[in-house]
Amino acid sequence: MSGSARSEIVQALAVLEIGELLRFYVGAEDVIRGKPSPEGYVLAAQRLGAAPERCLVVEDSEAGIAAGIAAGMRVLATSAANPPPDRPGHQRQHAAHRVVPGLAGLQLVDLAAVMTS
Repeated sequence: MSGSARSEIVQALAVLEIGELLRFYVGAEDVIRGKPSPEGYVLAAQRLGAAPERCLVVEDSEAGIAAGIAAGMRVLATSAANPPPDRPGHQRQHAAHRVVPGLAGLQLVDLAAVMTS
């Protein structure tokens, strides 16, 4: 689930060369209400055929964290691009189930810990 337009998602997936790994994606045009509404995450879970409590959301924004939690999902926040608290654009991530400095080096055991904490 991204709050970005589908055209931006397509471009990012091409740059990252991961588009073929995804069954689908949900973008801004797929929902009526954007984040912090849980609508996008609920739609994604429905398309996956997964119960929300079995879904893990990876987020970096307050609105995204709130959306994931409101959807009944576990939320892992990454602070990699988060400016310090005294800087413009800082995102409060304390509501996430776990905050990590970045995604590099994360192991399945780390993700499992978020799902069971």
